[in-house]
Amino acid sequence: MRSKRAFYKEQQDRIAAFAKKVYSGEISNEKGEKFTEVVQIGIGGSDLGPRALYIALENWARAHQTLKMRARFISNVDPDDAAAVLNATDLAHALFIVVSKSGTTLETLTNETFVKNALTREGLNPAKHMLAVTSETSPLAKNEGYLAAFFMDDYIGGRYSSSSAVGGAVLSLAFGPEVFAEILEGMHEEDKLALNRNLLENPEMLDALIGVYERNVLGYQTTAVLPYSQALSRFPAHLQQLDMESGGKSVNRFGEPVRRVRSSSGSPARTDSIPSTSFSTRGRTSSRCSSSASAATRLVWTMRSRAVQARRSSARMSRHRLSHLHADVTMRTRTSGSAEIVHPASSPATS
Repeated sequence: MRSKRAFYKEQQDRIAAFAKKVYSGEISNEKGEKFTEVVQIGIGGSDLGPRALYIALENWARAHQTLKMRARFISNVDPDDAAAVLNATDLAHALFIVVSKSGTTLETLTNETFVKNALTREGLNPAKHMLAVTSETSPLAKNEGYLAAFFMDDYIGGRYSSSSAVGGAVLSLAFGPEVFAEILEGMHEEDKLALNRNLLENPEMLDALIGVYERNVLGYQTTAVLPYSQALSRFPAHLQQLDMESGGKSVNRFGEPVRRVRSSSGSPARTDSIPSTSFSTRGRTSSRCSSSASAATRLVWTMRSRAVQARRSSARMSRHRLSHLHADVTMRTRTSGSAEIVHPASSPATS
């Protein structure tokens, strides 16, 4: 029986080989022309993580001449989403990746049909433009309607799957297999940090403990993540699914209420939005924040200084940018209480 490492390494190697054939033109469209764009079709974990990673690195890749193919994403079952993406895509030179672990996700299959119909109207053969990322037992596996199929385990939630073929296919095609390999290296480095028994050097554990303390002891019900880096604009949505789909249960298996639940939300903190979501440096809430909230808001800022220092000390910017793909500032809110700033010097560093 093959090991899990062997399974995933095999998929990574297969994706890398496929990407190189696309770049060389060995895999091409009906006219023998190279593919120049890639579109991922998925929902939830099949979209949020890969999209966040792509946006985080897109400008970096341009600056380092490693942007191989422009990537776009279709997730909303509202046809306006797919139509807008397709209108901006050169269909004849585009690959489409259908991502569904079960192969039966209704929203994804609906969007796939929408895309196939658009390709057919343009006189293109969908089977020459479509890939699948799925489990080995799904209807999409070993299907002649796809150029290739890459596999993931059927028991791992999509929200955890950005490091599998779910993110590997689109990111390898967009940036090159070497960059995706660096992303995996960065994730591995972060995993090793999480194993550190010294809590002061384990940002993941510190963040978890702070979260438990704020929810169970202080009673904070909401966490807002406001990235000041535009490249991290889709990270809050990815984090929201990771946090709430994993720990967002309001009752235990006996139907008893639990207090560990927190809701997560957030968006890029831009200059024009700061008055309505933030506070003055002296700790007073702004008038717009006070008038728009049903109660006063308590704000706690924690700076992830150790993560920043680790990232700056690395020459591998892409690896560390993704290994520390966290918002630079986390704002934690409570439905009542006055505004308060907690400076890094007086609070533990967190990831």
